[in-house]
Amino acid sequence: MAKILDGKKLAEGILRKIKIDVERRHLKSKLVVIQVGDNPVSKIFIWQKEKICRRIKIAFSLFKFSAEIPKEKFEEEIKKIIRQEKNAGIIIQLPLPKHLDRQEIFDLIPSEKDLDCLNLKNFGKIPPTAEAIVFLFKKPPCGGFKFLRV
Repeated sequence: MAKILDGKKLAEGILRKIKIDVERRHLKSKLVVIQVGDNPVSKIFIWQKEKICRRIKIAFSLFKFSAEIPKEKFEEEIKKIIRQEKNAGIIIQLPLPKHLDRQEIFDLIPSEKDLDCLNLKNFGKIPPTAEAIVFLFKKPPCGGFKFLRV
């Protein structure tokens, strides 16, 4: 018989474990989200990231820039953000305006701070969300989906 995966319950368990680990190791890390423009859908995704950070006791910062920011100025601002040691993880919120080359922007983020694994140095690595999906298909919670194993 097929078993339905309760994604919400699974996510709660993962978040609980992360929170315990953050507290146990006294981590003072910060998640940084960089947004260019004012996409209403992006606001929802950013709000979700911030909400989860609060729950697991990780600091969160949002850096917002005008959609008209010149490429050179934006790159300069990203480099300032990267240099701050507490900014342990950085996400470039998509979409980006057309005048900003996505890959050039992603490649500014050091591999160790690139949470989405979009930097070319991270090519072939799996970002956290995708890794969780791969895990589920390699070790499904039930006997089904064996044909989907990666």
